[in-house]
This record gives sequence, C-alpha cells and structure tokens, in this order.
Amino acid sequence: ELVKAALSFAASHPRVGVLAGGLLAHARWDVRVAAARALAAGAGREALVPLHRVLEKESDPMARELLVAAAGTLAER
Repeated sequence: ELVKAALSFAASHPRVGVLAGGLLAHARWDVRVAAARALAAGAGREALVPLHRVLEKESDPMARELLVAAAGTLAER
C-alpha cells in the first residue's frame, strides 16, 4: 500500500518515470498497475517503451487490461 501511495504522489513529479518505470516489473500486479497509472498521469511518451515491454509479459487479465488503458493514455500525448 505504501508503494502504491508513493506512486500516486510521484505522478506529478518530473522524474516519475524513474520511480514508476522500475516498478513495472514488480511481483504484485497491483503495484505494476499503480506504476503504469503514475506513468500515464505524469510521464511523456518515452514511457511507452518500458510499458509495452511489461505488456508483452503480463499474464494477469485484469492487470493487462489496466496496463493497456495506461498505455492508451500515454499514446494520446
């Protein structure tokens, strides 16, 4: 919960990609999704590359759906 709260707070920070990008590969699906949401909220299109890498490996259907939504938000920038 603490990591997800930190990601939510970091979404408005200019270096959100550094924190969130590293957590896209976290063992817990909810942390991966929180990282993707933080990227979608505050990162630039460059965050699509690591997000697409994670999407290629994601096996959890719910997490995959939420990751795809975050990638869609980033792609619209």
